[in-house]
Amino acid sequence: MRDLSCGDTRVYLDVEVRRLACTVCGKVKTERLDFLADNPFYTKRFAWHIWQRCRGSTISDVAKEFKLDWLTVKALEKQYIAEQLMRAGMP
Repeated sequence: MRDLSCGDTRVYLDVEVRRLACTVCGKVKTERLDFLADNPFYTKRFAWHIWQRCRGSTISDVAKEFKLDWLTVKALEKQYIAEQLMRAGMP
């Protein structure tokens, strides 16, 4: 999982996620970690930082700056726009 950079060094977290087989329903369930964004390859604070950068720059510029795909940056931005709309509530 990618986390916020430390200076000019990119930081990746290596985390073991537990998977459990439910004896009742027969499905395999994955452990939910609170610090992960909706995209499991990024932490919430990294996604928040991307969103903050998108407020002042274009998506293409942010994608080049963080060496990410344009679609990844767009997806992270959409997640946080949806979260802001949910927090604001209906008018």
